[in-house]
Amino acid sequence: KIPGAWLASAIFALHPIQVESVAWISELKNVLMGFFFLLTLLIWFEYVDPKSKHRRIFYLAALVFYLLALSAKATACTLPAALLLILWLKKKPIGRRTLLEITPFVVLALGIGLVAVWWEKYHQGTRVLVSLGPLERLLVASRAAWFYLGKLFWPAKLTFIYPQWQIDTTSPVAYLWLIAAIAFVVAIYFARRLFGRSVEVAALFFVTTLGPLLGFVMLYTFRYTFVADHYQYLASIGPIALASAGLVTLGRSSKTLQWLVTVASFAILICLALLTWRQSATYRDAETLWRNTIAQNPDCWMAYNNLGVVHFEKGNIEDAVEKYQQSLRLHPEYPEAHYNLASALLQKGDADEAIRQCEEALKIQPNEPDAHVVLGNAFMARQDVDRAINQYEQALTLHPEDSNAHYNLGIALQEKGETERAAREFEQARRFESRD
Repeated sequence: KIPGAWLASAIFALHPIQVESVAWISELKNVLMGFFFLLTLLIWFEYVDPKSKHRRIFYLAALVFYLLALSAKATACTLPAALLLILWLKKKPIGRRTLLEITPFVVLALGIGLVAVWWEKYHQGTRVLVSLGPLERLLVASRAAWFYLGKLFWPAKLTFIYPQWQIDTTSPVAYLWLIAAIAFVVAIYFARRLFGRSVEVAALFFVTTLGPLLGFVMLYTFRYTFVADHYQYLASIGPIALASAGLVTLGRSSKTLQWLVTVASFAILICLALLTWRQSATYRDAETLWRNTIAQNPDCWMAYNNLGVVHFEKGNIEDAVEKYQQSLRLHPEYPEAHYNLASALLQKGDADEAIRQCEEALKIQPNEPDAHVVLGNAFMARQDVDRAINQYEQALTLHPEDSNAHYNLGIALQEKGETERAAREFEQARRFESRD
């Protein structure tokens, strides 16, 4: 048993870096993945214990739970490394039979991992990102690892979208994080005589669990940031467990230290709970989230665009236009801001400028169905029905289940007197809208 497990569990549950995974509904898959990931590790502990009965059932259960973890989120693909770390920590031999037992986990991890990479590339758009070279990726990864450790031990200025680093391979400063990482690895190697394998296991768990998210694999989010709090949701367990075990072990050396460690532990938990309570307020609603992001990261063009969407939905068109324009000042090559600005301009009656903004969006991203829909709306505002129909049809070629495009196409066809075809488009719009 690991000393201080109760403290590690409490810190993990109360730490403010976990707020993003729990409070942001889109990342609840992270929590679900974490549940099955840890359940798989627990079952694996039972399986590798030679005293356990029904070891075959434990093995099959571990495979099932791992498949569920991968189904929740592909970043669970790092679990096979954790299984080997458990064996190494428990000083069990890792021979041919052990490797064969772990092979099914590796196969599942590779299969789901490759599907995730394919999805990111062809459905999330990472293929259009500026590719980073091997050296740049290494520099991003080394800096990201220290960034996460820093936020773990000093959780200040947490935000939804952190500023994106500029990686300059010609600057000696860019290599400081990598040099510090190498020095840390050397220190761990020599410290193993004093601390055993615990420090190595904690460090390896941290790095391998973060591995797919450090920059070696291109992610869609890299277009605006290289790091995010929810990326280290599970990886944080390694350093937290190590620090907790060290603190509790220190307290066992004398009664005075035990009392001090107990007081310090509860003080840490109270501080973390207060920080988490404050951080949770950031996710109260979309407007609060984006305003907080802008306050922490004033150059976040995506936050300005998304705040503009909030204003647009509330009917605050002037505020929406201002936010979209600010987004484009920061990042002119942002297609979403262009066609969102076009929608707001249409509400103000400026169809000509709306058309220009949509054309800009389509120059940047020709296969953007939403831009075609908004452009069709602009042509409809100018009573150019034929060109509007053409844009709606292009949008549906790219996204056949777009209920909005079907409905708007139906309106345009109705304007032309093609009532039967319009009725079919309205029916399609109703059918696809019911699926949303």
